[in-house]
This record gives sequence, structure tokens and C-alpha cells, in this order.
Amino acid sequence: MRQKHTPRAWGEKHAGTLTVVCVLLLAALLNMAFYALTETFSLYLYAETKLEHTIGQGVKDGIAAANEAGDEVEIIFCMPEDALQDDPVYRLVRETARQLDDAFDFLSVRAVNAVARPDEVDDYRYVLQKDEQTGTYTPVEAYTVGRESVIVAGPLSHTVLSMPSFFVLDDNNSIEAYRGEEVMTGMILYALSDTHPKAYITQSHGESAGTGLYDLLVCAGYELTPIDLLSQTPEDTGGIFVISNPTYDFYRGGTGVEAEIEKLRAYMEAGGFVMIFLDPLACWDGEGQCKLPNLFALMAEWGMSPVPAIIRDNAASVTSDGYTLVVAYAENEEAQALRQTAQPYNTSRIILREAAALSVSEAEGKTAAPLLRTSATAATYFGDRQLSAEGNYAVAGVSVTDAPASGRAGGMSVCTSYYLGARDALGSDEYGNTSFLYALLSRYRGQATPLGATKLRVGSTLLRDLTVREARLWALAVVGLPTLAVAAVSFVILRRRRGR
Repeated sequence: MRQKHTPRAWGEKHAGTLTVVCVLLLAALLNMAFYALTETFSLYLYAETKLEHTIGQGVKDGIAAANEAGDEVEIIFCMPEDALQDDPVYRLVRETARQLDDAFDFLSVRAVNAVARPDEVDDYRYVLQKDEQTGTYTPVEAYTVGRESVIVAGPLSHTVLSMPSFFVLDDNNSIEAYRGEEVMTGMILYALSDTHPKAYITQSHGESAGTGLYDLLVCAGYELTPIDLLSQTPEDTGGIFVISNPTYDFYRGGTGVEAEIEKLRAYMEAGGFVMIFLDPLACWDGEGQCKLPNLFALMAEWGMSPVPAIIRDNAASVTSDGYTLVVAYAENEEAQALRQTAQPYNTSRIILREAAALSVSEAEGKTAAPLLRTSATAATYFGDRQLSAEGNYAVAGVSVTDAPASGRAGGMSVCTSYYLGARDALGSDEYGNTSFLYALLSRYRGQATPLGATKLRVGSTLLRDLTVREARLWALAVVGLPTLAVAAVSFVILRRRRGR
């Protein structure tokens, strides 16, 4: 009589196959979970073994020079000490504060529980604002203070930042690098000063700038101040004026009318400093016609004129297309003085992307000089057509007044690549862009900056510099090997079941 296939008999016959399928599915799910955890909590995966950072001598020298009087400065964490120590991320900020505390007698560090005892930090939400007409000061709420806040208080002022401000974040808010030394130093320098110049940020011209540039200006002690030149006039000539990647021109006034261009000119002549970052692809149309004629005319008054062409350098580029340039300091007195300010702390190469050539010439009553140049193998192109022979081309320059009426030399700096201040260019010590900009502000504005501060790369950036071969080996190790191991165990189980 023919035996029927009962459900139990079928299950016993295919038990090995079911086991293999289930185990392989489990392996796939584990790999998916591992990938999700890595993407979401990448910093925590590396925290125990990768996050170590030591304060550099350059920062110590800068803080000591800024506080020769020995004024007391306090660093206050709004999170309890045990919570700081238990957190694999935030404890690195606490360690930076501890190292600074060990280096300077005038520094002290404490941790409070801002949630349980808000009265201990409530006063730091306010700053004193001076009424220019009466000369009196009024407390104005300027900060939000919570559990993740860090307060640095000096005798003259204080500042408050959140814990995430001590890290470089990508577009997905994943942590790329730790920049706590730079941020903490900037906060200390800010707290030691009674004057905080403004960094005016232009609006309404299609401008764009990465958070990296804004973060750098904050660390340099500037108060970011958006401004509409059509309705407002910049008054703080001790500060700076930032024009980053404009796509629409600035207005020029008629006879007896002061519009945007006239206000910029007056600002520089009174001692103000304008920093211009350009994107060549947005400056000219397909026929080579300038789309920013008024702004370019103002730059020409100060001896600086961008050339309508893109520089390509296949021999000194970090990308195969030749447009990501490795540039160097120019061979003139101004540029070399700037190099001597920047490079004692960071000798890394400066990187620019899609830069135009910059013509620097004499201008009446002003001193103009190139600051950055390409290698001798660079050439200019318009589309696919080569316009010039190979040679050194200026890509950044500076021009300042010879005899400023205000006692402070006003002027402008121009860089023909907005990438100088891009977030990824400023977020790593592998590039010298940060040191260049800090040195520029220090030399031409007299601003105390966190020159010499270093960054610690963490998280996903550990895999970004791998070769294709190394990346494949990582993929095999992380995904392939666990799956193969599970498959081998399943095979052994199947063989044993069949041998019974």
C-alpha cells in the first residue's frame, strides 16, 4: 500500500533545507541590522577605540597671548559629571576641557544638572545690550540653556553652545570629525574679549555658503549678522563683510544715490574688510559675458579682476578631471607673511575646486597682492577649449588701503573658488583651508583666532579614503564572511541530519 505524505513526514524530510533557509535569512537580517546601526550610530561604534585627542601647543600659545592679564574663565557643562563620563561621545568634550584646565591656572571646569537645578545656569541665557543713546545696559535673552549646553564665562562676556557644535556633521547629521579644540578655544577667546565684531552676511543675491564657513567665523569671535544692503548700512567697520557665491549682481546707485555698491565702497574706505568667494560657473554665461558687472567693477577698483575661464591642472589635482586644484602661497611679501602666520601649525595643502584665474594689478592708494597660486602646469579653459598656456595663475588675492583715514586698513580679499570655505574643505586637518582663513583674519583684521587647533576624524570618514580594492575587502569582511560562516554551519547540520 502506498504511503501518504503526512505533514509530519514532509517536515522531517525537508528539515535540513528549512534549517538552511532560516539560518540564511537570519544572517541577511543581521547584516541589514548591522548596516542600519552603522549608518545611524557610526560614532558610537568607533567611540571606545578611536576617540582620543590632545590639545596642541599652538592653541596653548594663542590662549596665553590673549589672556596675559590672567582673567578667570569658567567652563560649565549643563550635564552631570557621571552622565558626561558615561557618554562615549560627549565625554570627549569633557576631556578637552580637562586638558585646558590642566594647562591654565585661570581656567576652571564644573558640571551642573541644568534639568534639576536650572537656577544655577538661568542667568547665562541673557547678555547685556548697550543702548547707544543713553549708555545704559539692559539684559536681553540671547541663548537657550539646556542639558546639552556648554557655557564659557569670562570677566567680560560669556557664550553658550550645544554639544553637537563641537563636531563636524554631514548632510545626514552623522558625525564626521571632532572639532572640540577649535570650538572650545574660540569660546574662551570670545569670553576674554569685551568687543565682538560683526560678520555681515549679504542676502538677496542668490548667495550660498556652507555651515563650515559660518562655524569658522563664529570660532573666530564674530557675531553673524545677515544684512540687506538695500535697506541697511553696515556700521561695524571693525568687522568683516562676507559675500559668498552670489548669482545676482549688486545694485549701483545713480547721481547722489547710495545703493549697494556705494555702501560696500564706503565700508571699506572707512576701515571695513570685505571677503568675496566666487563660483566661476555662476559669474559668466555660456558666451563668457559677466553676470555680476557691478560687483566686478568694484573689485577692479581695488586691483582684482577674475578672468572668464576655469583652471585645469591634471598634474596638481586630487581628482582625475583636473579641476580640484592643490594651490600654494604666492611668491610675494604679503603672501609669504600670511604663510608664516598659518603654517607653524598646519602645513597641509590648500584645496580649491573649479577656480578661475585672478588678475591682480596696481590700484591707486591701495596695495594689492596675490595670495594663492596654482602650480606651473595649470592652464585656463572655457568649456573644452584651452585659452592659455601652462603657468602659475593667481586664484586668491588681497587689497588694502595704503593710508586709511580711520587708522585701520580697510580692503577686500577675493577667492575665485567658493570651495575655499566649503564644509568638507574646512572639516579636516588634511587641508590647509582653515589655517589660511584664520591667518587671513588674524593678519588683516587683528582677530584672535583658534590657529593651531586640530580636528579628529571619526565615524564614516574612516572609509572614505579607501582604494577600491580595500573597499571590496571591507565589504567581504563585514558582509560576506558572516554569511559564509552561517552557511558552513548550516551545511554541517544538514549533513548530520541526513546521516542519521
